[in-house]
Amino acid sequence: MPVVLSRTGPVRSETIALKGLDPAQQYSLLYSIRELHAVGPDSRIVIELRQGPALLSSKTLHAGDPDYYFQFRVAHAGDAVFDVHASGARGTYQLQVNRWPLSPLVKSSPSHRWQDAIQIPLGQTIFAAGDDAEYIPLPGTPRGAVVNDPAGVDWYKFEFSAPAPKLVFFQLD
Repeated sequence: MPVVLSRTGPVRSETIALKGLDPAQQYSLLYSIRELHAVGPDSRIVIELRQGPALLSSKTLHAGDPDYYFQFRVAHAGDAVFDVHASGARGTYQLQVNRWPLSPLVKSSPSHRWQDAIQIPLGQTIFAAGDDAEYIPLPGTPRGAVVNDPAGVDWYKFEFSAPAPKLVFFQLD
């Protein structure tokens, strides 16, 4: 797995360029606050990954959820930007972006709209993580907002052209 970018630094608002991304590849991104005590009850770190106007992924980090790991793909060759908007947080972060072979067997963002549904092959196991959904919601967030948050929904699609019906089994763990 080739490293595209690896850095640490003080938690602050900044924009980090991810250069030369390729749609024939898949990428993973980890942004993690290294000192948990540096994220207080009112701290918020909003992170967004964009390629042009397209939002590929986003999450708000806080004391109950101080890191974010996700896989993503880009629609076209070129650069992307990783925006960090920090408020009330101290400490240092670790950021690592790795390049992987593009795989229909591993969930990658964007995937929260039906237009971005991931094509999956029948008869194969699909691996996915759900760190884009809030593990511990922001304080004061109503339960309904958590349940109805699009970040908790992933869209998949598959082709079925056999003449006889088949049983499909979905297991979410």
